[in-house]
Amino acid sequence: MTIQIVGDCLAANTARMKTKAARLVGGAFPLVETGGTYVFRIETSLHPNVIVDGVDSELERKVINEVSKLVNVLLCRKEGVSSEFELRLAVPDAFTEKEQVAIGSAMSDAIVRYFHFEDLAAAVIGARPQAVPQFTHQQSPQMVEAPPWWKLW
Repeated sequence: MTIQIVGDCLAANTARMKTKAARLVGGAFPLVETGGTYVFRIETSLHPNVIVDGVDSELERKVINEVSKLVNVLLCRKEGVSSEFELRLAVPDAFTEKEQVAIGSAMSDAIVRYFHFEDLAAAVIGARPQAVPQFTHQQSPQMVEAPPWWKLW
């Protein structure tokens, strides 16, 4: 299985860089320049919304979930992509560099999550472990005052 990310826009470059980083962290899946088993096309368009074009699948759902956290997504079905191994994402030209980078990053996150590399997702996506709250003796929710009879022992 190989992955190919096609496109020369900023979103495509970001997705390629983050996916390569996941590959370098875990070496789990090869990213190729041509002839990938899974092909992700990221391009710019004149449409004001992000368009996702693919076949109804878990891969498409993961991409839509990640990208829709940032912007509204339109789904394209008619005469579009007809393979479950290919997905097209059209990013508006009007988006700023920051927005395009965020879309590319979300696409990469979806790719990493789709292939079930959750440990890689934490490394690449930047998930941080939750901070453990520090309690003082008086604030600790687990502390219960000893019953009066305890002191007799």
